[in-house]
Amino acid sequence: MLDSTLWFVVLYLAALARLNFESSAITTSSYLVVAAAAVTAQLIGGVMFGLYRGRRPIASFGEVMLLMATSLTSGLVAGLVVVLAGTPSLVPMSAVIAATAYQMLGALGVRYGRRLIVEISSRSSHVRDHHTIVFGAGTAGQQIIWSLQRDASTDLEPVALLDDDPTKKRLKLYGVPVVGGRADIASTARKYGADTILLAVPSATQTQLNDLADASLAAGLTVKILPRISNIIDDTVQVRDIRSIEMSDFLNREEVNIDIDSVAAYITGKRILVTGAGGSIGSALCRTISTLKPSRLIMLDHDANALQALELSLDGQGLLTSPDLVLCDIRDEDAVQTAFEATHPEVVFHAAAQKHVSLLERYPAEGYKTNVEGSRNVLRAASATAVERFVNISTDKAANPISVLGQTKREVELNTAAMNESNDGIFLSVRFGNVLGSNGSVVPTFVEQINRDAPITVTDPEVTRFFMTVEEAVLLVLQAGALAEGGDVLVLDMGESVKIVDLANRLAHYVNPGKRPHIVFTGLRTGEKLHEQVISDDDTALPCPHPRLSRHAVDTKDRVDS
Repeated sequence: MLDSTLWFVVLYLAALARLNFESSAITTSSYLVVAAAAVTAQLIGGVMFGLYRGRRPIASFGEVMLLMATSLTSGLVAGLVVVLAGTPSLVPMSAVIAATAYQMLGALGVRYGRRLIVEISSRSSHVRDHHTIVFGAGTAGQQIIWSLQRDASTDLEPVALLDDDPTKKRLKLYGVPVVGGRADIASTARKYGADTILLAVPSATQTQLNDLADASLAAGLTVKILPRISNIIDDTVQVRDIRSIEMSDFLNREEVNIDIDSVAAYITGKRILVTGAGGSIGSALCRTISTLKPSRLIMLDHDANALQALELSLDGQGLLTSPDLVLCDIRDEDAVQTAFEATHPEVVFHAAAQKHVSLLERYPAEGYKTNVEGSRNVLRAASATAVERFVNISTDKAANPISVLGQTKREVELNTAAMNESNDGIFLSVRFGNVLGSNGSVVPTFVEQINRDAPITVTDPEVTRFFMTVEEAVLLVLQAGALAEGGDVLVLDMGESVKIVDLANRLAHYVNPGKRPHIVFTGLRTGEKLHEQVISDDDTALPCPHPRLSRHAVDTKDRVDS
């Protein structure tokens, strides 16, 4: 073993130097006794301390500490042998002390040399296409740079580090320099010809992440991120953990946790019917419900193309031959009743609706026919077939409504609550705001405008809206169905509202990094609020056990019968 060999060499050299390089003054037997003691102590100490068990990276801090402890122990043993001998014929004590220092330095030098060779030889030699700035010089930043330099599958080449900690400036991590902080994102990109930035700050708050992403997108950089600390299982980050930033990352959202057992209790083994199954929420509901193993999942929609797309996403076929696909317009009372009698659902999720505010202001009768009369048809069919649980999916527009959409959806909430009073089953409503990226929402509209190089149209510079991802909405709808006692409106926690102009700017930079967005303000349209609400002024709050849901009583005396 190299550490042991070093003892023989350095002890002889130290003794030779102490004796004025007169080799004849060194007694071979004495030298061998002291050297043997040091080597034996090195081997035993190395095993006891764990130095030779190979559990630490070469030349890591942990290995250096163990090496120092082992070498010092060996030097003490060699010195003890000299003291116990009590004769000057052995190696001088000063030579033992010097040899201990030389052995330690030599062993460290060998290890660092091996580490350098390994790092150089292990670095990927293929040409990388994307010069990358890494923001964050902490543990995650160090780990990801090390991983990037060695992974031949990535096209990301780390060229510079940024960190807001001034003490880290001028550091180099695996040859990559720390050159500034967040204020230097744009200038660093220009200096190093970078086209990508990797945000290696898993502990960052959502606000911090938004600020970094905004600055990076404005500088024309493609933004990639690492998972949050809570999502890092083994405390290490690797190339496979890197992903592109998404619009949902800009939402100040906490992770949704649901009681899957309570949800499965009313889904698994049951006949489930979803109206509006081809829509954004309806299709996502169907895909999630299918994983909970219902005995049957009946998907009802008036759009055959939407049903085919849904079936294709579920089974990869899209043949439209399944009896679980029901082509039906909820405006047709007889067709709805026939569908319910044929399938006899036990749980219904009612997602079918007309939802475009401006269009319904022009055609209010269409909104009424679908949202009110169509929903009434579904409610009556559910009642006639003794549905156990009915979940009406409402909207934040129903809170203090001023639009046709809001007024019609509020009436559906009231009708749902009234149906609960006259049935043994549970009838409830779930209310939430805009779903990010859903059909007809602002995000697809903005993307289309950006791709066409057309102005981005925003109604008002101060207008705000609530957003959540479709995954969040579906999980919380399912959870609400498990918690409600019937007749209530459960409101999903939408977090903080988002300024639409900020969303437009972020989206523009997201689609075309570095290009200045052209935003045109068109003014609020009829039926639109400057700021949406999710809870009505006259809603009465009730206890609710889930932190992301609030429960509110519905006074059915306000219902308008027709």
